[in-house]
Amino acid sequence: MGCVSPVINEHPVGIAAGWPIWLQGQPGAWQLLVHAQPGGRSSEILGTYDGALKVRVAAPAVEGRANAQLQRFIAKRLGVAKGCVALVAGASARSKRIRITVDLTREALLAKLEAKEPDR
Repeated sequence: MGCVSPVINEHPVGIAAGWPIWLQGQPGAWQLLVHAQPGGRSSEILGTYDGALKVRVAAPAVEGRANAQLQRFIAKRLGVAKGCVALVAGASARSKRIRITVDLTREALLAKLEAKEPDR
């Protein structure tokens, strides 16, 4: 699945009833609020923490390696190109904002993010 140009509607879809607070936007212009936990043995979604999607990252927080691994992990989880996933805020913090420029519906995006990972 390829990236799309992030076209922001004049009336963007924000937080609505039934949406997790950590997912905002619309198809083609999604944003995830992420709480990153670097230095794990593997990258995985752990649930939520303080209004953000909590993600353990299998890379240390050194020289941007954890941020790069987080982008690769989210892209792989969604089945999109790495270029469709961009860190837009929080490069040196655990709280991050990730932009995803892919034309997936909210339901499809949530299903891919919340899917149980296969056993290793």
